[in-house]
Amino acid sequence: LPAGIAADYPHLAEIYDRISSREELLAYCWAIQNFFALEHARDFVCMTAYESLVCDSETELTRIFAYLGIPMPVQARQQLNKPSQTARASSTVTTGKDPLTFWKQELRSDQIDSILSIAHRVGVKCYGDNPLPVLSANAVVADAGHASHGVGVERP
Repeated sequence: LPAGIAADYPHLAEIYDRISSREELLAYCWAIQNFFALEHARDFVCMTAYESLVCDSETELTRIFAYLGIPMPVQARQQLNKPSQTARASSTVTTGKDPLTFWKQELRSDQIDSILSIAHRVGVKCYGDNPLPVLSANAVVADAGHASHGVGVERP
């Protein structure tokens, strides 16, 4: 971690020093990216979660476009649930596997516990056993008053 970040967020260096597996390192990188992005953007973005986009795409996109003050384009609605040109043959969108739980089928329960533990210790607290994040204020906000995971859309 850069010195300034380590000084402002000493818990992050402590977590990093205890990482002992590849999945913990990947979880740490994911959690840090979301932790910082949302900590600095939480007051001026429309928050959603990947899982919300997967489960209720049209509602979420309509809400995001409404936040931006524009109607959802017909083209956006037409693209919902269609694989992108870069989707791999093994991706959940092309295989039909559940995108919210498939990753858990690829890991042991101790790996899943370790990943969630890292995310929670970094400050991303909205994930647990349920594949859908809990986006209530108490569950989303980390102990130190920082935001957690989501997708931010800045108003133009």
